[in-house]
Amino acid sequence: ALREHHRILFSRCCCPVPGERIVGIVDGVEVHVHSIECDTLEQFEDNKDVWVDLQWTLNAEKNTISVARIRANMQNKPGVLGQTCTLIGEAKGNIINMHLSNNQVDFLDVEFEIEVIDAKHLTNISAALRTCPSVESVERIRGNA
Repeated sequence: ALREHHRILFSRCCCPVPGERIVGIVDGVEVHVHSIECDTLEQFEDNKDVWVDLQWTLNAEKNTISVARIRANMQNKPGVLGQTCTLIGEAKGNIINMHLSNNQVDFLDVEFEIEVIDAKHLTNISAALRTCPSVESVERIRGNA
């Protein structure tokens, strides 16, 4: 159960954002907040005593800027990375970090860390990226991926 002395920490593995269903994992005096879809939760399946059902407060849903992580697979050609960054900005997302990996000759995986307002905002950003013909796929990064 959640107690007043517990310290709330938002987990970096799944980067929960307002509007998503969330759960807490109690670890001593800390409660680690995860998206219910986080891969990390699998390791706690056998220990339901540490689980705490949580929900966003109305204040958090209206006044929180969260960081979400997404991965986009795109064609590796001039201008495509710039187009995707522009699409994110036009959707009012703020890129605070990105990592590029070039595992294939013609394609590039880019992991973006983006400041978002809530789950709907993140969905809108992902949808905007999918409109780019050079973007093959867009997915949310959950767990330690």
